[in-house]
Amino acid sequence: MRYLLDTQVLIWAMEKNPRLKPKVKAVVDSVMNEMWVSVVSVWEMLIKKKLGKLRVPGEIKRDLLKAGFKILALNIDQVLAVDNLPLLHKDPFDRMLVAQAQAEEMTLITADAKLAKYEVKCLENS
Repeated sequence: MRYLLDTQVLIWAMEKNPRLKPKVKAVVDSVMNEMWVSVVSVWEMLIKKKLGKLRVPGEIKRDLLKAGFKILALNIDQVLAVDNLPLLHKDPFDRMLVAQAQAEEMTLITADAKLAKYEVKCLENS
């Protein structure tokens, strides 16, 4: 299966944080699954780094690839698809991840229960 990690789940996976539930960790760690990280999440992490809310390693791209994640680029069709989403969630990064997961037919692994309200396959870290 193909999965897209939301930013919080990505951070927990990279940190090996115990907040990542065993069922989600098993999916992320399985070599049978494709794990994707959006450039949107990297962008969000860098913004949080600048605001002093997050520590991010200097070699994030290398670290993501080394961990086995594939990088999902952002395209104009995905951006335009955000306009078709109902305003169930106001965070623009999360809305973009929903649009990407829909467009790419991926299951979104999320720590945010609000995202499951969208018409997107979700695996919740709950």
